Amino acid sequence: MVDDGEKPKRLVFSGDLGPKNAPILRDYEPLRQTDLAVLESTYGDREHQPLDKTVAKFTSIVIDAVSAGGKILVTTVAVGPAQLLVLLLSQMFRGRLVQPFPIFFDSPMAIAATEIYRHHHELFENETLIYIAQKPAHEDFPSLKSCVTAEDSKKINDQPGPCLVMASAGMSSGGRTSCITSRRTSGSRRRTSSSSAVRAPAHWAGGWSRATSSSGSSAKKSR
Repeated sequence: MVDDGEKPKRLVFSGDLGPKNAPILRDYEPLRQTDLAVLESTYGDREHQPLDKTVAKFTSIVIDAVSAGGKILVTTVAVGPAQLLVLLLSQMFRGRLVQPFPIFFDSPMAIAATEIYRHHHELFENETLIYIAQKPAHEDFPSLKSCVTAEDSKKINDQPGPCLVMASAGMSSGGRTSCITSRRTSGSRRRTSSSSAVRAPAHWAGGWSRATSSSGSSAKKSR
């Protein structure tokens, strides 16, 4: 509340509300009354495709990369999207769409946020609660590796495919994971036995990402 000398004003500040009916967390509570609302709206000026189409595209990328023995590098927001990717991969493994493969969590913030999620199931929506009641999602990842230190991150370079690396956008554009991106894409034309798929969500400038394989490279939009 703010008192401007006439009558108190109600101000509300919030982060990005996100889409409705998304997996894991319950939908946000509607705002009933305020004089001024200040919201983060990074993606509010664009049209978003339905979540099921995004999931289908991600699933297709993973299946193709795994069949080629490649590495998948995914940049993601540490709170929310990272945990959604973990759930989607759990569903793929549990549904036997692909055999389980190594996954590297190369983001200390995402690691910490995921631990918070694991200890606050009271915030989950019903479908997710039913899913994890059948079997906790983390049990679907026998080879999940949390990369806390820079040395942990560097070791990913020696990991053969298939595998998937999740990192924050900052780490992929100028931090720890940038060396993996550079090494894999620069060497992809020489490596005929494997391929790399580099995927980035739309929060990269312009909403474009670079996907590179042994057959060449092309820019793909990932919204």
